[in-house]
Formats: sequence, structure tokens, C-alpha cells
Amino acid sequence: MGQKYQSNLGKTCSQCPAPAHCKGLCVTCYYAANNKNSHPKPGRKCKHEGCETKPSKDEEFCSAHRQKARKFCGNEGCPYPLWKDGICRRCHKKKEHVAIAIQPEAKRLKNRARKAGVSVDLIESLSKAQNNKCAICSVIMERNVNASWSECIDHCHETLKGRGLLCRTCNHSLGLYENFQRKLGLIIEPYERYLDNPPCSLL
Repeated sequence: MGQKYQSNLGKTCSQCPAPAHCKGLCVTCYYAANNKNSHPKPGRKCKHEGCETKPSKDEEFCSAHRQKARKFCGNEGCPYPLWKDGICRRCHKKKEHVAIAIQPEAKRLKNRARKAGVSVDLIESLSKAQNNKCAICSVIMERNVNASWSECIDHCHETLKGRGLLCRTCNHSLGLYENFQRKLGLIIEPYERYLDNPPCSLL
């Protein structure tokens, strides 16, 4: 921005209430005073109230006000741009989590069983046989809790059959053990004991 334009920042046009652009005049008044043929065409001014700047092609707002023209999340106090259903991406994800959390426990259990490829009766039988404890570390597990001790349904990725109920930590560690450590020759006794005799084989 040139020096003659910087000197007009924050000032008002001497002939109208629009912001000054050059020589103490707004864009409209400046063109009207110097060259009528170069006057901006009607409807090509920035849509922002009080702004006389000419926007670029196929735009309704100038570059300075384009950000302000964006639509933002409908939730009060949320500064993120609009994504879907009148809210931003983060609020939409939070809304989905809340919807899942208020579902009946039977429906949540049915969805978990469907994703793991096992039946609800098998989960209930395993939970009763294991006394709600992890089959590897014996920690007491809880359902519908997003924590390291929450209940997970372990199944074999090759046969797609259920093996037992594990806490979140052991379920993740067992997957790493099967895919990497076991293939490298590192043997961990608790995991081997579980894989040799999973709780499902005792039912």
C-alpha cells in the first residue's frame, strides 16, 4: 500500500460517511471528481455496509471483508466456520458423540457386537464368565467408558471369531504383539497364555 493510501487509513470521506481511500475521498467520490467514465458500475461495490471498495470478479465482498462475510458456526461463542447442519465440524462431531452416549445400553451393545462380528449373547456370557475382568491383566472393566479400563471385544483378524473381553490397553497391546513382537521372536507369556486358551474356548 502506497504512502498516499496509508495516510487515509481510519479517515472518513470528506463528502460522504464512507471510508476515505485517496486524497480524503472514498472510491466513488474520487472517481466522480476526477473521471466520470471510470466511475464504478452500479452493483459492483462491496456488499459490506459502508465499504466503497470494488470487489474482484464474481465476488460480492472485497478482499478486506471477505473473511467477515464467511458464515460461522451457529453455536454461541464458537469461532469456527460453518460446516454442516448450521454448525462447524467440531460441534457436529461433539453432537454425534452426545447422540451415541444417550442411546440405550442395549442398543450400544448391539452396535458393538455387530462391528466385532459376534453376538450379544456371547458378550454377555464372556462378561459373566470373566466376572467383568480383563482376560489378561484382570483389571475390572466398565462398559461405555472411554478410558484405559473400558471393555473391548477381542476377535481374531484371520478367523473373525471372538476370543474374549479385554481392557482397552491390553486389546491395543495384544494387536501390536501379534503383528510385530511375536513375528520378531519376542515371546510374552501372558499374551501367549491368552492366545492358547481364550475365554471363548471355555464356553
